[in-house]
Amino acid sequence: MNQRITMSTIELKKRQDSFDEVNLGLTWAQVKLEADRCLQCKLQPCVSGCPVSIDIPGFIKQLSEKNVDGALQTILKSNPLPAICGRVCPQETQCEAQCVYAKTGQPIAIGHLERFVGDHGNFTSVPKSTSKHQVAVIGAGPAGMACAMLLAQNGVDVTIYDTWDKMGGVLYYGIPEFRLPQAVIDKEVKRLLSMGITFKRNMIVGVSVTLEQLFQQGHQAIFIASGAGLPVLLDIKNAHAVGVFSANEYLTRINVFQAHQPTHTTPLFQGKRVLVIGGGNVAIDAARAALRESGDVTIVYRRSMEAMPARQEEVVHALEEGVKIRPYLMPLEVVSDEDGYVKAMIFQPTQVIENNGTKEVVVDKAQAPVVIETDMVLMAIGTRPNKLLEHYHDVIKTDAHGCIVVDDTMQSTMANVYAGGDAVLGAATVIMALAHGQKAAYHILDAINNTTNL
Repeated sequence: MNQRITMSTIELKKRQDSFDEVNLGLTWAQVKLEADRCLQCKLQPCVSGCPVSIDIPGFIKQLSEKNVDGALQTILKSNPLPAICGRVCPQETQCEAQCVYAKTGQPIAIGHLERFVGDHGNFTSVPKSTSKHQVAVIGAGPAGMACAMLLAQNGVDVTIYDTWDKMGGVLYYGIPEFRLPQAVIDKEVKRLLSMGITFKRNMIVGVSVTLEQLFQQGHQAIFIASGAGLPVLLDIKNAHAVGVFSANEYLTRINVFQAHQPTHTTPLFQGKRVLVIGGGNVAIDAARAALRESGDVTIVYRRSMEAMPARQEEVVHALEEGVKIRPYLMPLEVVSDEDGYVKAMIFQPTQVIENNGTKEVVVDKAQAPVVIETDMVLMAIGTRPNKLLEHYHDVIKTDAHGCIVVDDTMQSTMANVYAGGDAVLGAATVIMALAHGQKAAYHILDAINNTTNL
């Protein structure tokens, strides 16, 4: 059978006012049918499309043989977060895009299978071996967790420091439960901690404890995975009007603080005519969350709908649920009333032109500006690394965007301080952050096992 399986979703009428997970997962019968489709290609093109090089044919073969626990062990050799990645990673542009069946539009549903393994596989923790090596990881997001897992698997004593009281980073504060339930994050974190990793919460490295103090405490290397949680805001007139928020702040208030609940002591500011500026996954997440809060939601994007960088599946879900998308519009100005509250936005129509082989967005001067009434605006135009370690700028080099500069070994310009994930890449995907954490861990292991380097 060459027909790809389709994952079921909850009923549409239940999705519009519920934060329950939309995708329901596969049944065992569906998993078996899909796993049996895999050709077990000798060249394994799917593995070449995976940033962390999971043995995809290997775990799928184990699924075909009904060995779910074995499949989990296979995935965990490369990826500490299968249940999470199976839900949020863009397999359609990575591993599945390289599948030989992709030519027919029916690639193996690798992400769906990975999710099943993460949800249903049983993990047996291995007693932690004593080690003379200690490494500090700053940031409990995807990159930090990947680095910590690989180090722990190799007997290193790892301590993760994070400003939040829970592990997960952007997974925890940035992705709504209708796409990634927090119970799934908690399960993956529990498995990591069972490897003997220590988690120190509510710690702002650079403030609560310095890098120098971490070295003094016996850590031989430090991995900075502090993410890119600083939102970028538009530099336009009245951008600071009441009712204009970053989409990141909005999602954090919902995901972490449950401020959308009517009993919350500092309830969420919620408009009824919501504009979301941007076209990525954060924009889609914010729009779908606002819709569930009884908002009439429109996403405004400066390119075509097809050019939106958000996952196609999430765009489809948003449209199904009632989110509207208006392409080819560029923000010009926020219009506020006499009390300083947003009441409208002015946009300039755009067009995309070819210039030396690349597509550029330019103002369409033939069209007049467009005014859209609104009482709430969510900006989702990107994020940058935060500035918690800014006072180390003399020793830790950053680029013009505030991203930490690293060499081929993921080491920064400060000796024995490594960095990866969004702190280096800017806002990127979960799987790319995992790849950075994995790569850094290998180089840290090389260094700490060669004492002449430390």
